[in-house]
Amino acid sequence: MKRLKILNIALIAIAIVLEALPFGIELNWELGTGLSTTMYYSYFNTIVWSENGDLGPFLCSILSIIILVLIIVSFFLKTQGRAFFMTLSALSWAGLFFSIMPLMYDSFTLIGGFISAIMILSAEINLVIRSKIK
Repeated sequence: MKRLKILNIALIAIAIVLEALPFGIELNWELGTGLSTTMYYSYFNTIVWSENGDLGPFLCSILSIIILVLIIVSFFLKTQGRAFFMTLSALSWAGLFFSIMPLMYDSFTLIGGFISAIMILSAEINLVIRSKIK
């Protein structure tokens, strides 16, 4: 079970690094003369949700940090119930939902796909850990 927690920490840490990269969200800006330009932004960048209205990536990055902190805290807790890991799994599924929200705005990138895959893996790892608790 300890190996699964370490794997989960590694996956979420990779997700946070990917979210911090400036290639997570693609935004197309109209220049007004029929021309447009494409710029890429980090999941943590507030321009994405203040200018484009897409709050999903920012919420996904916040959930990733919360999941990472909770998994690290789980190492120091003596008793961990099944509900704790079910909650972590639910947070990972919520992170998946928020990470695929850029599909609605045509701003989904390959980095976003990797983050979504990591969220699925994290949710499943938490369910496996939950099933091993008696």
